[in-house]
Amino acid sequence: MAAGDFSASNLVDVQIKADKIWMDNMAKTDYIADVEAFKAIKENQSANVTVLETGKDLKATISWIQDCDIEATSCTDDCSIDGVELSTESKDLEITQCVKTSFKVEAKGFRSNLFDMEEVVAKGMLKASKVLDEEITKRGIAFLNSSAGVNVYAGPLGTLSSGDTQIAGVNWSTQLLPYLRMVATKNRFNNPFMLSGENYYFTDNEAVYNKDNSDGKGDYVRNSLLKRYYDLFNIEAVNDPDMVTYLINRGAIAFASKNYDPANPYSIMNPGQQRYSIESRNLPGVRYDVIYTTKCISNKIYHVWDFRGYIEFFLNPTGCVADRTGVLRFLKV
Repeated sequence: MAAGDFSASNLVDVQIKADKIWMDNMAKTDYIADVEAFKAIKENQSANVTVLETGKDLKATISWIQDCDIEATSCTDDCSIDGVELSTESKDLEITQCVKTSFKVEAKGFRSNLFDMEEVVAKGMLKASKVLDEEITKRGIAFLNSSAGVNVYAGPLGTLSSGDTQIAGVNWSTQLLPYLRMVATKNRFNNPFMLSGENYYFTDNEAVYNKDNSDGKGDYVRNSLLKRYYDLFNIEAVNDPDMVTYLINRGAIAFASKNYDPANPYSIMNPGQQRYSIESRNLPGVRYDVIYTTKCISNKIYHVWDFRGYIEFFLNPTGCVADRTGVLRFLKV
């Protein structure tokens, strides 16, 4: 392969090598991203964001009736008839975030290298996808933090603090699940699930392991009151030093992504690029745009790859209670 010549067929060869690496269980572990928090959000998404995920920069406008001022009062005389005026609210949704990463390899560096360029580039692409997958997941957790509402019910286990609920470490036992279910009901969550890092993980697993014991069945049954997801890497990474667990109503959060380039590479002669897209190996439905080009730096020719993902997280429009967003934060203290 001549320096500065990485043809479309070579790009296809890279993808084939990437597929083979992904099928190799030992090598695959280096490129599996930690994205459980993203999967929890995506699995519980109910919004239809198809219009946003086209290759065009479209907006979706959602509208709803504002009827929050209707209230009950005592009856007066029949001639005093009036009412509050209903109105409509709307909100524009669009994809605005771009996440990117890149790498380069020197063309002449493979003359005496044990590995060929396609294999090195294939592994670089897998790592690039992993890095972007995990960055998107972290942004999803950050979005949960910025979208968190205010808990209206501390109950027997919690203490309200600036909208969050603090729960002492001793209370992170299996009594937590009935408590969270009650909190969800008080906050009008009709289909709640829990997303946590380390906070409840050990207790949950102990309940599963002891479910067949005569004294362990109750813990297992209590755990069945609430759907649970665990991300043991990203939640603590985003919230450090706080130990945070989320209670989320199904449909409260939506995610959308899009790409602009097709799967098959095409050339742009000036400035000398090839563009195409690849699918994420870890985030279902996500594709990354790829830009390949060459650069001459200090008398060395480099092959350069740039990866970009266009994404957005959305919060379901709040109803009549402004702080009821469908997301609550619980801190282990």
